[in-house]
Amino acid sequence: MEKTVLDTFVSSDTFVSSSQQSWAEACEVLGRVGASLCVLITDQGTLRAEYRVMQPAAYFRGMVNRAQAGKLRLHSSVFGLLDHNGLKEHA
Repeated sequence: MEKTVLDTFVSSDTFVSSSQQSWAEACEVLGRVGASLCVLITDQGTLRAEYRVMQPAAYFRGMVNRAQAGKLRLHSSVFGLLDHNGLKEHA
């Protein structure tokens, strides 16, 4: 299988070392696209000025746990990012 940009990112040091298992589990629970969105949302959280995500692995794991419990509102997070970044009108 050809390696994607996301595969490279997930296997890099940029993505926390303990997350390989979380990534695999996220793919099982959410599918690859859903897990990818969680990675992007986590990354954006580390860049926020307010309420910055200080522990990306824990944040990502929390998203996976909420998905398993049926409580993850991924669409709200995505649209929240669009709205926060002023991109809603372009979506």
